[in-house]
Amino acid sequence: MKIVYYLIFILSFSTIIFLNLGSPYTHVSHVQENWAWSKKEEIGMSTDARFKLNPLERLNGYKTKNGVYFFRAGKFAIEENSFSEMPLMGKGHFLYKKVGNTVLYYSNDGEILWEKPYKSYPRVSHNGELLLFVSGDGNQVLISDLNGNPTGIKQIDGRFLSDIAFPVMANGALLVFSGGEIALLDGTGKIVFQKKDEPNSKDFLFCKSGAVSPNGKLTAIHFLRNTKDFVAILSEKGDILSSFTLENIYPHKIYMALDDEGNIAVNLPDQISIIDKKGKPIFKKQKTKREDIYQIAYSSGSYFAVSLENQVLFIANNGNVLGHRSITMPARMRPSGERDTAFLETQDEIISFKLFK
Repeated sequence: MKIVYYLIFILSFSTIIFLNLGSPYTHVSHVQENWAWSKKEEIGMSTDARFKLNPLERLNGYKTKNGVYFFRAGKFAIEENSFSEMPLMGKGHFLYKKVGNTVLYYSNDGEILWEKPYKSYPRVSHNGELLLFVSGDGNQVLISDLNGNPTGIKQIDGRFLSDIAFPVMANGALLVFSGGEIALLDGTGKIVFQKKDEPNSKDFLFCKSGAVSPNGKLTAIHFLRNTKDFVAILSEKGDILSSFTLENIYPHKIYMALDDEGNIAVNLPDQISIIDKKGKPIFKKQKTKREDIYQIAYSSGSYFAVSLENQVLFIANNGNVLGHRSITMPARMRPSGERDTAFLETQDEIISFKLFK
């Protein structure tokens, strides 16, 4: 009988301790793989019914050595000396030649939907609804809708287009010209803000890189002014919210990712930095060797993804590492249309990563 009383006492005591102290296990947010596709085998994992996102329905396709592959329709070859521009989450693709007079829009089934007399190179937003035609000299951008018809502001001129950025959770585009002309467009091609350097300024200005937040409201501009490289964060009205100086001058485009709060990841050939909206560094990693110019810098809206040597790191906006994955460059991140999920595309596979909170 004493044993029964003793067990009841222990059970009651343990219950009291548990209720007062809570669970001894602290849940840690992490990013984890939950789907993969092999480009070589053209086959992927079964989709998980527990997740509402179906990658085979959300993704459009990818480029192959001799053509394109659509998840909804299969493989198609393209003509020699032709180039394909594909919306990552839209439908179909645009075919053009480096020196040509027309751009053709194909459906996923290979049907020509339209042919337009554009001599410019097409660049398309992630959902395919906003189409930009960049002139060969980079001094003019024509704005059109999915049907190839002029829309919004219709045309923007500047002194050599140095970068284009598309938001991953909205439709629109950021245009950065090296001469200092900057334009943020909404999903219909209308101007959200447009600015350029002061006409009477004697400073030397050269804009090199741009990034836009997932919701399309904040932008980041990398530029050289006189003898220093800067990064400025701009509001939806084009006002400077904050800025900081880079330690070195980078005479090329750098890869940046901006979240909706104004935190920014800058992945340079020699180091990675994540800086909060107040200008305070929250993550910094010096690279053991100088890497190529092209690096991964991506914001899903919930976390950053950056390439570091032979891996990609997933980092929260407080600087905590949420996960990592070994990769072989070149590779890139692709949007999913959801804040907690993004796709990593390498030469051999496409992998889905989801944030578990």
